[in-house]
Amino acid sequence: MQTTDATAAAAAGTPATSSTAASAALSSDFDSFIRLLTTQVTNQDPLEPLDSTQFVEQLATFSALEQQIATNAHLESIASLLQAQLGQGGELLGKTILAPSITAEGPFDNLTIAAPGVEEGALVVRNSAGDEVYRGPVGNEWTWNGRNADGDAVGLDFYTFEIETPSGSVTAGAIGEVDRIVTTNEGQVVGLGDGVLASNYTVL
Repeated sequence: MQTTDATAAAAAGTPATSSTAASAALSSDFDSFIRLLTTQVTNQDPLEPLDSTQFVEQLATFSALEQQIATNAHLESIASLLQAQLGQGGELLGKTILAPSITAEGPFDNLTIAAPGVEEGALVVRNSAGDEVYRGPVGNEWTWNGRNADGDAVGLDFYTFEIETPSGSVTAGAIGEVDRIVTTNEGQVVGLGDGVLASNYTVL
């Protein structure tokens, strides 16, 4: 089994060399332009001074190109970051995981709950405050559809699972197939169907 914490953000990639090369070429051309301008101004005929309009236009063109290259470099950096994130998360698509906790908003399709080593007990679902929101019947197969004991859909919250047995409560987890990767401010999380996300999980 492979245990994963999906909250680690992907590292940004190095900007592509195309912007670096373009920036170097522009710098070289600009230096050549300045040297040519300096030479022409130094050697101009005082009685017939050079028209500065063309040089102003050239400077404006160089400035616009420089800004465009800087923008391209920034976009390439963002693209590299996204590719790195997709590369890290894409391999999880279709994999089955066991998540001891989920962030969810009900209702949703029945989510299978498992507690390795437990043969029989009652499923108990708790919210982020530790309050019991659902208790299932005693059995050896457990599911939850995002509804509370009254049958009402639960609100968006952090939920944990346990199986209550005669000898005590055992931590359980949701089992599901990863159907999407979601990038949040804290990093990447995986989706287990509509309304269900998991950040800490074990790949089965």
